[in-house]
Amino acid sequence: MRLGGSLARRRGKGPGRRRSGPARGGRKGADTATRSSRGFWMGALAVVGLGWAAGYLVATRVLFPAPPPPGDLFEVPDLRGLGLASARERLAGLGLEVGEVDSLARD
Repeated sequence: MRLGGSLARRRGKGPGRRRSGPARGGRKGADTATRSSRGFWMGALAVVGLGWAAGYLVATRVLFPAPPPPGDLFEVPDLRGLGLASARERLAGLGLEVGEVDSLARD
């Protein structure tokens, strides 16, 4: 074997070179590198997304839970289509009363 013969074969210049498939550093190698970096970034994105979701759940369920609703709430019955007198009677039966609004203040 000549000195440097293995390098010549590896570069595709020697007598034992192969013709099948792309040469090293050609399109096939670039696809493999692109796929591996794409897989890395997809994995990193998945880890970041799962971390964000876990943090959101901990923040909203453990650290800052929603307060319970106040106990003095009433369900207002559907009064559509009723006259004023019958609507007042219906509300009075539930312990509610009709009020008047003269303006809506925007604060």
